[in-house]
Amino acid sequence: MKLINNVTIGADCEVFIKDKRTNEIISAEPYIQGTKYNPFVFDPINPYFNTSLDNVLGEFGIAPAKSSLEWLANIIKSRNYIESILPEYLCTVAQPAAVLHDRWLQTENAQEFGCEIDLCVWTRSPNPRPKAPNSNLRSAGGHLHIGYDNNSEEVSEMIIKSMDLFVGIPSVIQEPDNERKLLYGKAGAFRFKEKYGCEYRTVSNYYLVTDNLTKWAFEAAERAVQFVNDERIEELESVKEDVIDAINSNNKRTAEKLIRHFNLIL
Repeated sequence: MKLINNVTIGADCEVFIKDKRTNEIISAEPYIQGTKYNPFVFDPINPYFNTSLDNVLGEFGIAPAKSSLEWLANIIKSRNYIESILPEYLCTVAQPAAVLHDRWLQTENAQEFGCEIDLCVWTRSPNPRPKAPNSNLRSAGGHLHIGYDNNSEEVSEMIIKSMDLFVGIPSVIQEPDNERKLLYGKAGAFRFKEKYGCEYRTVSNYYLVTDNLTKWAFEAAERAVQFVNDERIEELESVKEDVIDAINSNNKRTAEKLIRHFNLIL
């Protein structure tokens, strides 16, 4: 019998807003409805489809999916909604980090930097709140949510460790170098989700750049779950120091070694 059954994968993703006339990243505050604690549901039939303002970024949630095509369609639906409410000279941009001009950072909301505390699965301790070397730097996450039947903290921790291998390690190679890696995206960053499972918080929104990368993120998460179901987690524990170093230090050489060893798919 499989340990993890009836798997669904959801996401909450942050995107920047760009002025197409000037190529400047601006604040999303005038345009995005909802907050983290009270998201704006734009689909009255399915409350998973929602938006919220996160600092100066727009954030969207999607309904959990059971296939990569459903996942892609859900992400396109949410992102298209944001595009539809913006003036025609603005658009969403999927990039991990941006430095904004002072004029976009004058409000109390815009100056509140950093998310609520999350956990590191490897140390079983809270990750420290990041402090940006540049106070005008903002970053965008692409958090993955894994739901499954009869969820438990023990199983969720195994899933998150496996996500580091199948999602986090390839991302060291695939994700463009960016300043977000100085702040967020440390190995094993996650939150327990009592109602359904867990949230993997290591990766940025870079996988939104192309449809193929978006589908890859879903399929990599599926492979992470299968790795746990195949009872291979001890193999990962034996190389955990390499996994942590590759992600936390953006060590491409170690990441490539792990990709070859585990035959990971990019």
